[in-house]
Amino acid sequence: MPTVKINDINLHYHIDDFSPPWESNTPVMLIHSAGGNLRRWTQWMPNLAKSRPVIRFDLRGHGKSSPGTLIQSVDQIIDDISHLLEFLDIPKVHIIGASAGGVISIKLAEQLSRHVTTLTLVASTPFLARTTINTSTWGELLRTKGTAAWLRADSHLRFGPNTSAYIIDWYGAEGSKTPAETVMSLQSVLLSEDYSDILNTIKIPSLILASRVDGITPPEAQETMHKYLENSELIWFDNVGHNLKLEIPEQLSSICAKFMDEQP
Repeated sequence: MPTVKINDINLHYHIDDFSPPWESNTPVMLIHSAGGNLRRWTQWMPNLAKSRPVIRFDLRGHGKSSPGTLIQSVDQIIDDISHLLEFLDIPKVHIIGASAGGVISIKLAEQLSRHVTTLTLVASTPFLARTTINTSTWGELLRTKGTAAWLRADSHLRFGPNTSAYIIDWYGAEGSKTPAETVMSLQSVLLSEDYSDILNTIKIPSLILASRVDGITPPEAQETMHKYLENSELIWFDNVGHNLKLEIPEQLSSICAKFMDEQP
C-alpha cells in the first residue's frame, strides 16, 4: 500500500477498484474511527469496489501514516484529505465516515462541498461531547494502559451481544498500532466540537446508519442528524452495537453501494 508526502506527514492509503474498466463512476472515500486504520474497512471492499474505486487511508498519526503524529484540529485532517484528493486527481467523491470518522466527515462535507457527492455517516454524531458515557475515563485508560486496552474496556458498548470474540480481539490488536497519544489528541479535538449548527448547510444526499442501542453515539445524535440534514435517510439496526461496521459489513456495504448507485 503506497504512501504520499502530504503537509508534514507520510499519508498511507490504498485504492481498491474492481469496477468495469469501461465505466467511470465517482470514487468513494472511507474515513475510519479514532484508534482505527484502513484495515477496519476490509470486509466492505467486495461490495463497494465492484462498482467504483474505493479510497482508504490512515488518518495522520494512525496506522502507518507517520505513527505517533498528534492531531491539532479537524481542519488539519480535512487539509490532508484535500491534498490527497488533489494528488490522486479526484474532483468529486462520495464520503463514508464511521464514528469519529463520521464527525470529521460532517465538517468535510461542509468545507469541501464542491468535492463531495454524497455523505454516509455510520454510528456517528455531530456532538461527541454529548455521548452518554463518561469520556474522562477514556483519557485515563489511554494514558495508563494504551489504545488496545481502551478499545476493549467498554466492548459491551462497542459491540452487540452476538459479536464473536475473534472480532473483538482483532479490533483491539489493530488499535494497538496507533499510539495512545495520537488517539488522545484526536479525542481532545473532537470533544471540543459541535457541528449541529452546520448540518442544515449540507444539502447533498446523506445516509445515516445507526444502532438503536449504541452506547457511544446514542439515538439522540442520529435523530438530530436526520432532522437537520435536509436530504437524509436514517436506517436503524437491531442487535448490533457502536461497531456495526465490523459486525454487519456485508449488509451495510450493500446498502451504501445501492445508495451511491442511485444518485444522479
